[in-house]
Amino acid sequence: MIENRLPRLASSELSEAGIFTWTIETDTVFGDSAIAHLFGMSVDDTLSGQPIAAYLQRIHPEDLANLAGEIRAAITTGSIVLNGIAPW
Repeated sequence: MIENRLPRLASSELSEAGIFTWTIETDTVFGDSAIAHLFGMSVDDTLSGQPIAAYLQRIHPEDLANLAGEIRAAITTGSIVLNGIAPW
């Protein structure tokens, strides 16, 4: 069964949903422990806030240009569209 091959996460690691806030004016991204786990950062770093560059450096280089364009478009238009599709 595939679930037997998946890494087991402690219930404490699953208690948060992967919520983040980016304060653009100060270039500070705050995230919960799930964001820390996703980006391979310490929980202290994500809770205290890091510049967006700290997160972007952890994105695969082949995905970075597209992601940067999506972020720029979201800031410019105020709408989120991923790969041409609005998620809501």
